[in-house]
Amino acid sequence: MERNSELVSVIIPVYNAEKYLQKCLDSIVNQTYSNLEIIIVNDGSTDNSLSIINKYCMLDDRIVTLNKINGGLSDARNTALDYFHGDYVVFVDSDDWIDLNLIEKCIGLCRLNTCDVVCFAYYKVDEKGDYEVEGCNVEEEITVSKNDAIRLLNEEKIIQSHVCNKFYRSSCFERIRFPYGRAYEDSFT
Repeated sequence: MERNSELVSVIIPVYNAEKYLQKCLDSIVNQTYSNLEIIIVNDGSTDNSLSIINKYCMLDDRIVTLNKINGGLSDARNTALDYFHGDYVVFVDSDDWIDLNLIEKCIGLCRLNTCDVVCFAYYKVDEKGDYEVEGCNVEEEITVSKNDAIRLLNEEKIIQSHVCNKFYRSSCFERIRFPYGRAYEDSFT
C-alpha cells in the first residue's frame, strides 16, 4: 500500500453480470494504485454473480459486499454512496473494465492540478470486439474551470454526462445522490 496515500473507493453495482464480472473485478483488484476500498453492491442478482463476488472477497480483503433487494442502478450506487469512506470515488459498471493504471493516473492528476473531477476517454466495444473511442477524447490533458466544465458538460462535446468515465473527489457526493427509477440517471446527477 502506498505510504500516506489517499483512499479511493471503487463502486461497482452488480445485477446479473456473471458474463462480465470476473474481467471487471480483475481490472480493479490488480490496479497499480493499491489503497482501494472496493464496494460491490449486489443488487439482487439471480445468476451466478454472488458466488463470483464471494470468491473475490475471499481473495482480497479490500472488497466489501453490500447485498440488497433489486432496486436498480441508482439505488445500488446510492447504497454504496451511503457507505463509502474514500477521499476519492470512481464508479465502474459490472460489465466494464478499467486500465490497470487508471486510478494511479487519476490520483496523479488530482494531486498535480488540485481538481475535483478527472474525466477520461473510454472504448465502446461491441459483441464482435470492434471498438470506438468515446468520452473526453482529447489529444492532450486539459484543465478547465468549474464554469467551463459545466458549459462543456451542457454541450456534451468534451465532457459527457456518463458517471463511469470520471474520477471524483468524494466531497462531490456529500449531498448528491442518483435519482431512483430514471433512465439516463447520470445526466440528472
